Amino acid sequence: MGTPSIKWQSFIAELRRSIVSARDDHKTLALIIVEIRQFHVLSLQHGFNNSEALVRLMLERTSACMKNATTVTRIGSDKLVIILSDVAVPELMPIAAQKIFTALTSPYTIYGAEMTISPAIGVALFPQHADTAEALMAEAEFSLAISLDTAAPYVVACESLAAGNLLTSEMENNLHHALFNDQIKLYYQPQINLTSLQPEGAEALMRWVLPDGNTTSPSQFIPLAESSGKITRLTEWALNTAMREMVALESQGQPLSVSVNVSPESIYDPDLLVTVESALAIWGLSAQRLTLEITESTLIKNHELCFKHLSQLRELGIKIALDDFGTGFSSLSYFKSIPADEIKIDQSFVKNMEGNNDDVKIIELIIDLSHKFGLQVVAEGIESKEVLLQLQAMGCDYGQGYYMARPMEFSTYRQWLASYDAASLAR
Repeated sequence: MGTPSIKWQSFIAELRRSIVSARDDHKTLALIIVEIRQFHVLSLQHGFNNSEALVRLMLERTSACMKNATTVTRIGSDKLVIILSDVAVPELMPIAAQKIFTALTSPYTIYGAEMTISPAIGVALFPQHADTAEALMAEAEFSLAISLDTAAPYVVACESLAAGNLLTSEMENNLHHALFNDQIKLYYQPQINLTSLQPEGAEALMRWVLPDGNTTSPSQFIPLAESSGKITRLTEWALNTAMREMVALESQGQPLSVSVNVSPESIYDPDLLVTVESALAIWGLSAQRLTLEITESTLIKNHELCFKHLSQLRELGIKIALDDFGTGFSSLSYFKSIPADEIKIDQSFVKNMEGNNDDVKIIELIIDLSHKFGLQVVAEGIESKEVLLQLQAMGCDYGQGYYMARPMEFSTYRQWLASYDAASLAR
């Protein structure tokens, strides 16, 4: 582990002294951290000297707009820190943060070249959010991380964020134990061929089963797994479990397909290809029966690298599905360029089909375009016979939703398949 820099040690010492003074004088102190998004890219594009000149100008602008600041300094290559030792009205801190953001985002002219930046800002207050220098720094860094992740200009800490930080730490520890104590399960939601009304596969949905029997959805623990470095282990487990259970079904005369959700973090991991290839070899599952589902947002980070990895995965013979289509950054260019086999229409459109002609038109357009580019279409969120029949009439290929079946554990899925009656859907 590296030794903290003299600059860092000096700043923490100064923050401690400021907190002692604020405590003695019964004042509110604000700590603001500013980070330059993708500073390494700016450095590569404009060179070291220009980047350093940029940071000096940022310090000048910050000092100019925060005249009451007792400290405005730089720690690390891409971070500025500001201490306001006497905040009279804490409720106005969002205005102060916005003022800094506005000052820093105006263009810079450096040696004749124009440069712009996109800062992220995290704010925390003493004594509202923490009562020591280290704890206050942690809260400000936590707020900064949210600003970076959500593209928000700034985030001001609050009691719920502080509590959430502790909860996140506790959940991270519990997730580590859950991985080794069989608390992570796959639930299967059948996917029905809308022409034959026969099940041809299922989407495997990860659930964290807590000791009290309640379940935690992936939206709560997958981001945690990504940030804590456990996503690779989770993805490997999900792929192997899904394949093992599909092979078990095949041994009973039911050779069905399975779709496994893959997080953005995993798609950009070059080792995913080896993980999938190894799992296919271990379990002997036909590659054509495995689909990996990705969300639209996955494409935004680096679509060229994403497309490269997806193409390599498809070369194994597996399918790629673009999930939640229509909710994020949908582009017509995806239809001609993305290495995918399926488009999954988000349930927000499907659920509103009855009585909402605009959603019906959107679904018709997605189905028509998908088919023109050789893509199959899966509709999510089918909750009534009327919607099912409407999707059939539109030529939608597959569907899933509570009308057919809710997600279920593997043992229940196997029983459901054994007793399935297609005629019941049309009654």
